[in-house]
Amino acid sequence: GVRARGSAQHSIALSAALVVLIPLAIYLAHRYRQRRWALAAFLLGIACASTVSRTGILMLAVVAIVFLLLRPKETRRLWWALLPALAVVHFAVPGTLGAIRHSFSPPGGLVAEQKASAHSSGSGRIADLGPALKIWQRKPLAGQGYGTQVVNLNKPGVEANVFDDQWLGTLLETGALGFVGWLWFFVRAIRRFGGEAKRDPSPRGWLLTAITASVAAYAVGMLTYDAFSFIQVTFLLFILVAMGSS
Repeated sequence: GVRARGSAQHSIALSAALVVLIPLAIYLAHRYRQRRWALAAFLLGIACASTVSRTGILMLAVVAIVFLLLRPKETRRLWWALLPALAVVHFAVPGTLGAIRHSFSPPGGLVAEQKASAHSSGSGRIADLGPALKIWQRKPLAGQGYGTQVVNLNKPGVEANVFDDQWLGTLLETGALGFVGWLWFFVRAIRRFGGEAKRDPSPRGWLLTAITASVAAYAVGMLTYDAFSFIQVTFLLFILVAMGSS
């Protein structure tokens, strides 16, 4: 039941940072044909599993999809390694796979879990939607102000919550303008980097594929945790976007 946290602020943030780095390790393994980089990618994956984070698993799936879309032949060749990798995780970090499976299938079901306990610190992501949208309707265009969301739930009468959904939090704090701005930022970056990666079979194209996968994984991961509250993985995002842009 122990969830690895390392030097991160939270296990979820650690898993997200590790996943964002995995595509770069894959690029280096392909670029230099050195086993140490393949080992690095594999160890990052094991470390991600040790956090027992659904967010990390979701982001890993996004990375796999991006590589499958941009580098389909090379990605299909690696499917054989999936079962051996799971076996190694099972023995290297005992109990992790079972804990992950249980996190995706809790008692009563995942959807029911995420609908529970609105207006509380442990509320589910689906339960947050209704209360959050009611708050957003008060100032739909520009929001209530960045960083102004009340998160102290120990006081009676406080209606706000820690929304484990950065997209939802962005909509509340910066309104439709901020939400659309961030959506444009990610869509534009993914389309530009991914489009160039698909046209370029050289190592440069592989680097752009890796960056596209990392940025896309971060954007999707924002649906399941308040990503901007965690500084390490957010720094990595901006570094990667800068690399892709240059």
